[in-house]
Amino acid sequence: MLLVSFFSLAQVTPKSEIDTLLRKALVFHKTNQDSGLYYADIAYSKSRALNDVPLIARSIIYKNTYLITKKQYDEAERLFDYNLKHLDSLSEVLKGDTFYNLGSIYYLKENYDLALESYFSAIIHYNQGGIDKGLQKAYLQIGVIYSKLDRPDLADYFYDKSMASGADNHASEENNIQPATHDEHEKLLLSEKLLSGIDDKHNSRLAAIIYYNMAQSYVALNDYNNIIKYHLESIKIKERINYASNKDRSYACIGEAYYHLGKDDQAIFYLKKALDNSPKRAFKLETNQLLAKAYEMAGDYKSAFRISNAINHVKDSLNLIEEKERIAKITAQFETEKQAKEILLLEKENQHKELLISKKQKNIWKWSLFALIATLASIFLGQKLMRSIQRLKTAEYEKEQIAKKVEEIAVILNNKSKVYLDQLKYIKSDGNYLEFVTDDKTIIDRNKLKDILNTLPPNFVRVHRSYVINKNFIDALNSKSLFLKPNIEIPVSRTYKANIA
Repeated sequence: MLLVSFFSLAQVTPKSEIDTLLRKALVFHKTNQDSGLYYADIAYSKSRALNDVPLIARSIIYKNTYLITKKQYDEAERLFDYNLKHLDSLSEVLKGDTFYNLGSIYYLKENYDLALESYFSAIIHYNQGGIDKGLQKAYLQIGVIYSKLDRPDLADYFYDKSMASGADNHASEENNIQPATHDEHEKLLLSEKLLSGIDDKHNSRLAAIIYYNMAQSYVALNDYNNIIKYHLESIKIKERINYASNKDRSYACIGEAYYHLGKDDQAIFYLKKALDNSPKRAFKLETNQLLAKAYEMAGDYKSAFRISNAINHVKDSLNLIEEKERIAKITAQFETEKQAKEILLLEKENQHKELLISKKQKNIWKWSLFALIATLASIFLGQKLMRSIQRLKTAEYEKEQIAKKVEEIAVILNNKSKVYLDQLKYIKSDGNYLEFVTDDKTIIDRNKLKDILNTLPPNFVRVHRSYVINKNFIDALNSKSLFLKPNIEIPVSRTYKANIA
């Protein structure tokens, strides 16, 4: 009787099956979009069959994540109608995620006024629910939109809000490695230093980005020949390695430089190349305005008139709206929190979950013993046992999710780059600069070891005057050095050797 009752109660519930499907969908987020959409779609169908509103809304958010990446915006927007009609039944995080993803749809469709409205709605719900990670990404997206709308004052404000909340800075890679100074000559010197550390400049994406930034510094200096030179260097590398980021802007800058040099044929050629390489309407408007001037300078008034008509059409289609006063009121409501506080709170919650797991394990043994002795009450005790097991699984899953959140915490550098702590192998000091090394990349930042060490969790220790390592990657050690996976040798000084224990 005990065995029969045990196995009959051990069947997977429909809700837990849907949770499993959504976790599978999440696993494929960065590797296989089709597989992710497949599992999310099954979860959506099963949740509709259960008629569970929060579960349906959650499945829609997962499914739409993949529909958006596959550019199926209309289908995703249609599905979100369900969430909007049932907002009163959703948690704050589901409300926030719904508006955030709607904002992403409008952003990708370049409908920036609706995108801003959606992101601000997401922030209101994330703020009410205390969802820091949601606040971080929403602030960041608003900053990106204002950057595109040529409002650097508002863009910088929201980037700072995102950084203060511990968010990753997903601004363009060109900005991530831009030297942190406003003096263009100093930027150029620092860029040259960065270039000197690259072995194969002809096939390096980092070199292409640095050349792009150097050209932009020469734009500020009105040095048109060097603008042309360094943008062409950047384009050559990007074409060689099939990296398209900002190629359209490079072509436009080259065309504008030739325009200022009075070389109308070259200006027209590169401005047309810029238009061919960009789908962005606002960019096309700006470039077409310059192209019309270049045709006029060349004496081709017919083409200039044709381009002017195209400009008027693009202006009508853009219809961008600025809402300074309303946004100023909304932004005054929000508070920022430090990343260190988030780590401490997560670790404290993790300890609580470990204690809960220990208690539930003891309960499992207790109820198992009672079930064996009291066979007449086996069904009742079996139900009690299964509820304990389910609570244990829930606690273990929550502990796992909290651990993942801790791993996702990133250190934000002075140059606004972000490094995930679970990927960071070691930090090397070189004068006033630090090198942050992972398997995939090395990021250079102006900083000091003693300052950055105060922001890191306990698994990061100093082993040398110039090195801080992640103990999670230690593979072997001897009296003078240690080895990080895979076979990276780090010197160990006598002063700091005790930190490895």
